[in-house]
Amino acid sequence: MKLDVDKTASDLTPHVGDTIEYNITIINNGNNDYTRELTVVDDLPEGLVYESTVEIINATGGVTSHSSNQVTWTIRNIPHNSRAIIIIKVSVTKDGELTNNVTLDNDLKVNETVTAIPSADLSINKTVSSPTVHNGSTVTWTVTVKNNGPSKAENVRVTDVLPDGLVSFRVVGGSG
Repeated sequence: MKLDVDKTASDLTPHVGDTIEYNITIINNGNNDYTRELTVVDDLPEGLVYESTVEIINATGGVTSHSSNQVTWTIRNIPHNSRAIIIIKVSVTKDGELTNNVTLDNDLKVNETVTAIPSADLSINKTVSSPTVHNGSTVTWTVTVKNNGPSKAENVRVTDVLPDGLVSFRVVGGSG
């Protein structure tokens, strides 16, 4: 019995916070149906969290155990000269290169690497010290930028158009 395995991701460059699907394809290149139990183990790296098994196509069986970073299926009855496909959903929780490994019966291994892109969710709030001012008085505008995550925001640039009549100003910056 000749089995091969392949793994593909629905998105090779997801953003942190996205949910992506993986297709684990088990190919039966033999002349006979594969009727024995086949153990499929998917080891997810830190940064990918198992959400669910969407479906198992062209085989019988199901999930026998799972945690956030490892899923094990037992499947059988893969017709000869055909493919069984396990489709899973995972959430992306960390940026960088994330290599996902799958193993058949502790023997045949394959992996797929995605490069997760950081994702920041910025909000800006602007307030004024006094809504009514007189000529020559001082007005203080406070601009607050908040990063709601999930990733670190880098090289953030805020541009503020000054109202007509403002003749001089001083900027005090912050960080954090």
